Amino acid sequence: MNILLLEPTYTAKFPPLGLMKIASYHKHYRGDFVWFSKGQPPDRVSEAVRAKLQKSKYYSTRYDIDELCQQANAVLEQLRAQKGVSARDMSLCIGQSENYINMIENRRALPSVTVFFYICEYLGVSPQEFFEQGNAYPKLLGDLVTVLKTLDEDALGNLLAVAKKMGTN
Repeated sequence: MNILLLEPTYTAKFPPLGLMKIASYHKHYRGDFVWFSKGQPPDRVSEAVRAKLQKSKYYSTRYDIDELCQQANAVLEQLRAQKGVSARDMSLCIGQSENYINMIENRRALPSVTVFFYICEYLGVSPQEFFEQGNAYPKLLGDLVTVLKTLDEDALGNLLAVAKKMGTN
């Protein structure tokens, strides 16, 4: 997969550490090709790709960090509740102090990128699934996709027909 990490213009020589950690994860653990860019998409990006980027819900020239943190905290709390584990138990399971997850959910702390990956692993979701909007059950959907990948074309067609019918009821 090709990944373009587009960061608002920063003054330092290198991208922010968190962005570099995300890039490292994708490059070393997933084998993806990662490309950094400051500010706007690079000139080498075609107009079609540039237009697609700017229409994407993930592209913005302005970030509201408070809103992003609030959304992430709500997702963390929801996934933890779906797993049926207390904030204390989860904190201890990921190697943190007993009130760590509670502090994150109450916006008194932010996890490092490394701890965020531990949180995702513990909850059984990928970082992408964690931030995916409109998906109330990312773990279930991920498990379903894994099973669907093993089915043949006829079985997939049958399941699609059933799912469409269920969706209209």
